[in-house]
Parts: sequence; C-alpha cells; structure tokens
Amino acid sequence: LRSGLVVFQTALAVILLAGTGLMVRSFEKLHHIDLGFNPVGKVKVRIVFPHGYDLEPEVRLQLFERLKQRLATLPGVRGVSVGQDTMLEGGFWGTAQVLMSDGTYKPIAGSFVGADFQKTAGLVLKKGRWFSGRRGDMEVVINETFAKTRFGEEDPIGKSFKLLVSGDYNYLIVGVVGDVKGTVRSTSGMREYVPDWAYPANISTLLLKLDQDPGKEFAGIVRHAIYEFDPKLIAVRI
Repeated sequence: LRSGLVVFQTALAVILLAGTGLMVRSFEKLHHIDLGFNPVGKVKVRIVFPHGYDLEPEVRLQLFERLKQRLATLPGVRGVSVGQDTMLEGGFWGTAQVLMSDGTYKPIAGSFVGADFQKTAGLVLKKGRWFSGRRGDMEVVINETFAKTRFGEEDPIGKSFKLLVSGDYNYLIVGVVGDVKGTVRSTSGMREYVPDWAYPANISTLLLKLDQDPGKEFAGIVRHAIYEFDPKLIAVRI
C-alpha cells in the first residue's frame, strides 16, 4: 500500500508540474499578444447613471469633462480620456454599415471617444494624425483593417466614406491606427473612432493612464473621488 501511494504521489506531482509548465507558457504568450494598444498602467472606469438621472446630451458631455478633470488630479494619474466602453470588452462597440467602393455595404464597428483618447490608450498611429475634436469637423480615425478593406493600396488619408445610418454625411479620414482586439483571442474587423461630441449619449467610460500599474487600493480611491464629485453616480468595472 505504501509503495502504491508513492507511485500515485509521483504521478500526481508529474501532472501538476506539466500543468504548471503549460500555464507559465500560456502567460508568456498572453504577455506577447499584440492587443493594438499599450495596456500597462491603464484603468477603465465605467459610469452608470441611476434611474431618473436623465441629462441632455450636451450636459452629459460637460459632466464627463468635469469628472475627467477631477480624476486627473488623483495620485499617479498621467492622463484621462472619455468615450464609450472600450478596450477588450468581448465585442467591439456599436455596429453600422459602411458604403464600399463597389456599392455594397459591410459592417463596421466604432466608438465615440475624446480627442486625447489615442495618447491615453496608447493606440499606435500608423498614418496621418488623430482627429482634432473641433465641433462641426467630422474627422475620424480608422484602423488598418478598414483601410485595407475599403481602400486597398490607396492612401486613405483625406478620403471620406458614408454610413448607411448617416444619410449623405461624409466622414473625413485623418488618421489610421493599428488594429485593436475585441478579446485576446479575436481578430479585428473594420473599426472607426469618432469624436465624442457627435453622440454624447453614448459616452459612459473614462480611461485613466497611470505612471505604473495600479495597486489594490486604487479602485477605492477612484470610487471615493467619484462619490465626492457626485454621490448619485455609480462607478463599475474599475
């Protein structure tokens, strides 16, 4: 019986060591996955408004701008931007239909974000520039997959496109960024980034850039700051 137990323990130890080795290799692979942005020192804070807390679109945008300025004063915070719920959410924001060169429509996902979102998130700018955020100028930034699918080998900078939902409105392309994954396993489809003022009702998230990865206590610090700013606001997914 004693000999049998020794054999069983040895076999179990081998299985555990093999499993540990596989887990370590999986973590190494995850560390080297190109997500399309720099995740180091990033904290995403989604804000939920309680029932009955209704704001006009412009007032909502102003509230997020003030909250952004408040969180920018927290220790270790080097930048804050606002937008839709972005970065590794399992899907990729709202989907519309973009008019292709052959007259057909294909699905494109996008997000309404602030003019400083690219620097805060660490998106890799491949061509052109990020949009300025000036009111009335519908400048947008697209990803590489969209650029290749819609324009092929042509330079997309300065060109425009139309969406099925926006009638005759033209979206002017001013920049191209690297593809961002919806999940660590997914590939990126066609994406666009649109100024937050174009649809303030979709703004729900703040993205914080820290000088280092946050400690365990940082979530509590953020929640306290938001509560002081407005006790009715609910902070989730910190």
